[in-house]
Amino acid sequence: MSAPSKKLSKGEKKMLKRDAKLSQLLMKSENIETVKSPSPFVVIGNGGLMCGVTQEQLLEIFCQYANVSNIIMLPERSFAFVSFPTVDDAIRVVEMAQGFNFHATGASEALLHLMYIENLPEASNCLADMYKLMPPGLIFVAEIVDEAYEKELLQVVAEEDETIIEESRSLKHRRVKHYGFEFRYDTNNVDKDQPLHQQIPTACNRVTETLIRLKHVQQWPDQLTVNEYEPGQGIPPHVDTHSAFEEELVSLSLGASTVMDFRHPNGQQLSVFLPQRSAIVMTGESRYLWTHGITPRKTDIVRQTEGSGLTLQQRQRRTSFTFRKIRRSPCACAFAEQCDSQKRQVMKTEKGDDEKTLHISNPVLMERIHVHQVYDRIADHFSGTRHTQWPLVAKFLSVQPPGSLVLDIGCGNGKYLAGNEHLIKLGCDRSLELNKISQQRGFEVFTCDCLQVPIRSATIDVCLSIAVIHHLTTQERRLTAVKEILRILQPGGQALVYVWAMEQEHDSSLTSNYIKATKGQLYFCH
Repeated sequence: MSAPSKKLSKGEKKMLKRDAKLSQLLMKSENIETVKSPSPFVVIGNGGLMCGVTQEQLLEIFCQYANVSNIIMLPERSFAFVSFPTVDDAIRVVEMAQGFNFHATGASEALLHLMYIENLPEASNCLADMYKLMPPGLIFVAEIVDEAYEKELLQVVAEEDETIIEESRSLKHRRVKHYGFEFRYDTNNVDKDQPLHQQIPTACNRVTETLIRLKHVQQWPDQLTVNEYEPGQGIPPHVDTHSAFEEELVSLSLGASTVMDFRHPNGQQLSVFLPQRSAIVMTGESRYLWTHGITPRKTDIVRQTEGSGLTLQQRQRRTSFTFRKIRRSPCACAFAEQCDSQKRQVMKTEKGDDEKTLHISNPVLMERIHVHQVYDRIADHFSGTRHTQWPLVAKFLSVQPPGSLVLDIGCGNGKYLAGNEHLIKLGCDRSLELNKISQQRGFEVFTCDCLQVPIRSATIDVCLSIAVIHHLTTQERRLTAVKEILRILQPGGQALVYVWAMEQEHDSSLTSNYIKATKGQLYFCH
């Protein structure tokens, strides 16, 4: 007769439930198994960033009992990981720190629950380098000023009379000072005919001189906004008004570090760490398309100074210097949907204003009327005359490796999506009517502008752009289209681009003055 099993105490039952819960959570989110045998690797339940715990707090506890090799803290996780030089070190910590209770930031209590694991998460899973990702067009400059110059700049603005904006609730009563021109938060614009008496302090000139020398900016600013942020303060997500300022926008961080959040209209978000005495320059897409803001909170998730992983950093008082150049003509950027200048001109045209005059200053409107609307009107006729693939394009596709992912930007009726069954093919076009025809033919297509292709960077093996880019009215917009192709191409990927040449001879028997005759394929590699 077998001996009766030992009855578990209430505390032991609770411990088993915690073990099971933490094991399931770890396997589901990180694909890491817990083990019963001691190992040098330990998972710390209730010790993660979501519980308001910092790396420093964990080290303070564990170092009482053993040496610690590394602590890894992942964002949006309630647990963390720790590794020790030896198994004996891990055993001592698990025995002594199990159930440790301390008051963590933002949490009333946190009972640590420690379990052995067979391995740590791979470096690729740890987002310690998350802040290396930045939106296109954003330039980061570390240590652009030294400590002495930082003190000088802060002293200059401290000696000026401070202006505290209180009428706008969105500012949360943070301290704001304007130089050159006042930015009106009620209208999100500036009065360009009312310059301020106080111009940008000459002490700031070295910042601009450095950026010009580094070729990060080309223009001298004539407007400066100084913001002072106390811990817990932030600024809502926004895009600086297109019509108010030129493209280059410089933000200098003094006094403390912070994290700035950038968000794309498609929902993609990137958090950029701005260390003390660093600067960022917003240009292109990061300036005109992505919103940027600072979440109001008292801590930031930052990279650990040693080892890998993340930790929480308490915010300190930070002063930002934002340098901008007043815009004196309507904005003609490549991001019409976000551009107040171009939206206003579209409204004027709809009210019957002189279209010809507006087209000269508004390339987006010209393309909408003379390209987009035209192709939607003639889609059926256009498709009926486009059925044979150009020989060089067909040859280019036929030699691509099997399984290559091909994107035809400006695919029209999808004629290049036919055949070549060894390839995976997608198409996109600005014309809804042409896309309907492609879909009826059984092709995978979606609607987008060639200036903003909703495809992840470095994902496409082969890209086509056949007779598309010449429809764009300015050199800036054509260059943006080429950059977009390069962005989505895999390293080593290939693109084939055809454009009409205005300078080409009308007599087809003569060699073009613009396009040289070639015997091979016309393409470029990324």
